[in-house]
Amino acid sequence: MFKYLSVLSFLSLAFPVHAQMVEDWQINCSESSCTVARTAIASETGQRSATFFAAIEKATDTTTIGVIAPLGVALEPGVRLVFGDTSVIAEMSVCFPDGCRAIVKENAVDVTKSESVDVRYFPFGSKGPLAVLVALDGIENALDEARKQLGEN
Repeated sequence: MFKYLSVLSFLSLAFPVHAQMVEDWQINCSESSCTVARTAIASETGQRSATFFAAIEKATDTTTIGVIAPLGVALEPGVRLVFGDTSVIAEMSVCFPDGCRAIVKENAVDVTKSESVDVRYFPFGSKGPLAVLVALDGIENALDEARKQLGEN
């Protein structure tokens, strides 16, 4: 439980302007964790459709994955993350003014082995899901940089 609270508390902060970028991945670190994130923007509206993230805890060297979905997403059934043939559910944890955090509780996916993640959720009142494709190219380099920064703290 503490692990998820610490990830959520870190993600509750807006990503600062001085965040480091590695291959279009935004890296934000504190003394105890780093988050690597990439945002998908809807071309027709220019608004954020989803932000995929991987959060690394320094104390345990565990990685938690999840997504920040826009407000107005149906809380049930949650968010489905599809990595090729593998599908996992990210449960909604908390909502802030910039969106709702959905966390994968049991991470059985090696995100460095996937080319992309298909983020699927139901906008509130919609009869069908919305699918947002987030490319995962460069995530391995971004995670390596995040671990390097955690080692320096």
